[in-house]
Amino acid sequence: MQNNEVVRALETIVALMEIEDESCYRVLAHQRATESIPAFYKPVVPKKELVTSGVVDPQ
Repeated sequence: MQNNEVVRALETIVALMEIEDESCYRVLAHQRATESIPAFYKPVVPKKELVTSGVVDPQ
């Protein structure tokens, strides 16, 4: 599952929680989680590139 898919799922959950009139604190917590996910995204560098550039040993 990609980060953008997780964000969409959480946005759906937040919308459903609001419809169900859940606690505003729970809704806010899920909204904050949704907003924080893109901040954790880091591009993954394939190990092959790290080996060829000499950053890691090929072991």
